[in-house]
Amino acid sequence: MENESDYMAGQIPQESCDPVQMMGSAVFKNAKMIVTLSGEETRTALLLRRKIITDYYVQSFPDPINDQYRVVMQLQRQDKMKMKMNFKNVVPEINITIPINL
Repeated sequence: MENESDYMAGQIPQESCDPVQMMGSAVFKNAKMIVTLSGEETRTALLLRRKIITDYYVQSFPDPINDQYRVVMQLQRQDKMKMKMNFKNVVPEINITIPINL
């Protein structure tokens, strides 16, 4: 895979070490799993929580100069997010501003 955040638990290639893999998450409704999320989707969902549950997140993206490499960044949410929702149209409009430090 090109992006390590696209992995789900159990998909991460490894040669040795602990067999436990923690990547991504699952969404349950009425005690039934309804969908799985990749690592990147899980990170986004955690950033959208009202209450911050971790100090920082680590993420990578393709190096804009050399696509053989990836650039790693650390994200830290700084303050409360601002959310505006408009449900008057057929397609709801949701705008979220999240203050972060990189």
